[in-house]
Amino acid sequence: MKSNYLITFILLISNNLYAFDLSIKITHPTTKINNVGCALFHEDIKDFFPMEFDGAKLINAVTDEDILVCKFNDLTSGRYAVSVFNDLNENNKLDTNFFGAPTENWGVSKNIRHSMSAPEFEESFIEIKNSDEEIEVILGK
Repeated sequence: MKSNYLITFILLISNNLYAFDLSIKITHPTTKINNVGCALFHEDIKDFFPMEFDGAKLINAVTDEDILVCKFNDLTSGRYAVSVFNDLNENNKLDTNFFGAPTENWGVSKNIRHSMSAPEFEESFIEIKNSDEEIEVILGK
């Protein structure tokens, strides 16, 4: 009976030992901010990065002392990429034009930006290894 309690206790503690937080500070140099959303992509769904949110963890940014922040909690170690967008018309998606280029301000982890294509997971990922992480994402077009 005592061993069952001990095993349960160890399992509860071990789950918390391997849960980490990722905080994203969002910078918007000349952008009108309306409704900023953050999507977190684990490497298991990297083919959907950065604009297909199926399977991604989605949250809205909050203001913390005049700074926009998204915080993802209880993450396991692994490779993740972040996509951030300013949803001006509040339709919960990143709007694009006829050619697929975003018409709303956006950004990704590592602030990768190409003129003719979307960033890929492999160049944008951050690795969470046994500690909380903080990154900055700059919004732009």
